[in-house]
Amino acid sequence: METYNSVFCLFAFVFWNRLVLVLYMNNELQLSVNITLTLSVLFVQFDLVNTIGEAAALGAAGVVSWGDMNVTDTEDSCFDAQRHLEQVMNRYIVNVSTATRLCSDALCQGQGRRIRKHWDDDVFLHLDSHCYRIKEQHRGGPFTVSGGLSQDDINWFD
Repeated sequence: METYNSVFCLFAFVFWNRLVLVLYMNNELQLSVNITLTLSVLFVQFDLVNTIGEAAALGAAGVVSWGDMNVTDTEDSCFDAQRHLEQVMNRYIVNVSTATRLCSDALCQGQGRRIRKHWDDDVFLHLDSHCYRIKEQHRGGPFTVSGGLSQDDINWFD
């Protein structure tokens, strides 16, 4: 991975029934991804990796997620969305955020983010599930991450 202290912008917009994600770095187009939307289905792990995980691997400082009010049309759908956020999305965001911070601390002394050497590699910043545990302190509460960074992790980051 290469180190950049540049500003990254991730734009997302909907065109017809496609979500288009565009990553700009220093005002140059770096990546444009089209994703077919299935509006009635919540994000699955594959979607999370290919949106949030991809943005982190390409050095984005953050992501924006939004939806329309259809997800809260009924009480059941509102509770489904809440459960999905609590059980799937939040846990994944904590995983990627922690891995990104550990990578930055280990390789950039906390002064930046790294991106893939080759933008189209299938490599993501995720915590090793054998070394880390993500636990919810209480239902609906914050998550804690336990585990430690190994030399193998640092070598993998590099």
